[in-house]
Amino acid sequence: DESWHRFRNKEMNADEFRLLVKEIEEYLPTVKVHADQVYSNLSEMMLAQGFQDITGQVIRQVINLVEEVEDNLVQLVKVAGKPQASTPKKVIDPIKAEGPQINAENNPNVVNNQDDVDDLLSSLGF
Repeated sequence: DESWHRFRNKEMNADEFRLLVKEIEEYLPTVKVHADQVYSNLSEMMLAQGFQDITGQVIRQVINLVEEVEDNLVQLVKVAGKPQASTPKKVIDPIKAEGPQINAENNPNVVNNQDDVDDLLSSLGF
């Protein structure tokens, strides 16, 4: 502006200077309002960028986890998909301990009452 140029070159008289000061005083509140709005907008942008960065990190972690699960599933399919060699039939040891007898009455090796238990224990030396 011409008045600002004249002020810097010290070419203003007192009345022109007072007029310039009045214009500046009217302009400064507007500058404050606009500066506050710019500050608010910049703060909002920084917050959005921070949120975007955190979201990106979470997405990267999820992608890494999915890739790891995929690799493990591929390994599982490779292991489980191989034909197994035929395993020999297990030989049942008749002396090995067994669970409760379902048909105890028909099995001569099963005790059926307390007298049989006492006889068995005494034959073992108890």
